Amino acid sequence: MKRINPADVTRDQYGFWLHPGFPTLEEEQLGQEWRDFLQKNGLESDFVDMAGDATDEVSDKYFNKGDPDCSAWTPTSPIGEGWFIFGIWATDDGPTSCWVRNVAAQ
Repeated sequence: MKRINPADVTRDQYGFWLHPGFPTLEEEQLGQEWRDFLQKNGLESDFVDMAGDATDEVSDKYFNKGDPDCSAWTPTSPIGEGWFIFGIWATDDGPTSCWVRNVAAQ
């Protein structure tokens, strides 16, 4: 098993980014295949949505004014040690961030 480590985050013009180790999965595969990927790589994940995490100003700009750029949002890390950002992307409910940590880091 190759350990997945943090990577430099370089967000695109809309504020999105994926870790180079992020698996290529279709949205409908984010069930068992995602769990299999995490287990195979000794990871656990957590998600933080922009809707409940961004400042009012950033949230208003994206959700109410229709600006597709979420780069002003800095996702808050989940509680605990060892978390690193694994991706930021758009969903039907707005931007979300995926955080992972190595299970041994708990």
